[in-house]
Amino acid sequence: MTPVRYFDAFCVLGRSVRATAGLPETPEAILAVMDHAGVHEALVVDSLAMESSPVAGNERVLATVRGPQSGHPRLHPAWCGLMTASRELPPPGELVARMREEGVGALFLFHGLMDISLASWAIDDLLSELAAAGVPLFISPDRSRERGKGDIMDWDAILRICHDFPELPVVATEPRNMTHQRTAYAALDAAPNLRLDISPLWRAGMIEFVCKHWGAERLLFSAGLPARDPAAVKMQLDWAAIAEEELAKIAGGNLRERSPRRSWQRSPAATCANCWRGTPTSPRSPRA
Repeated sequence: MTPVRYFDAFCVLGRSVRATAGLPETPEAILAVMDHAGVHEALVVDSLAMESSPVAGNERVLATVRGPQSGHPRLHPAWCGLMTASRELPPPGELVARMREEGVGALFLFHGLMDISLASWAIDDLLSELAAAGVPLFISPDRSRERGKGDIMDWDAILRICHDFPELPVVATEPRNMTHQRTAYAALDAAPNLRLDISPLWRAGMIEFVCKHWGAERLLFSAGLPARDPAAVKMQLDWAAIAEEELAKIAGGNLRERSPRRSWQRSPAATCANCWRGTPTSPRSPRA
């Protein structure tokens, strides 16, 4: 049986406008939910970096996941980016070098929240450095203050970036894909370096359809924490009619393979101590 280790590609730490009162915010609370759902590791961004200040939030996520003592080795920091012209973050080359130095494995562009243009004149200096370093780029049009919004991905901009930077691993993620699945399929056809986060892909059979026509390599597992219960997305993946090897790739293998961080490879420190361990009774039984 192929080992399956679940690596959440997009988790938010800290109090967020995405979440209502009572949902997990701290590393300890997030890890407790991950344990309950059987999620081993997570790539985390700070809510402050996502919604207000990447300058402050990027530094805070490092302090949060490392902690005053041993830190939280199952939580891996990601940063949020901006256009160079704002002068808030270091120049792209320095930013990528700092990411490498600090062990930051991905960059997120929340262009809907941060008013970031995805045009070549605004963002390509940053994209060039990311592509050269092989840093995964997550692009989200999220407008968290407009709850319930779906189908807001700018596919033209996504494809422009994928075509201009074919060596750049691009992951498209949005709060909800309601009717955009046909456009998403066309984008997968047009851009071999494009990946999709499965958390908004809620329609029955979408995981199987993508695996059949483009391969499991094109999907990344994300549970939607803290705004969503990770058990729902994990169940959708666990029960998908796909091969065990495909499940293992989507659950975490694809993200580890794409990351420049070698420390993301499986290690004793990065285990899910309380994750459910069961004996599958059928090919469609939950795995953990």
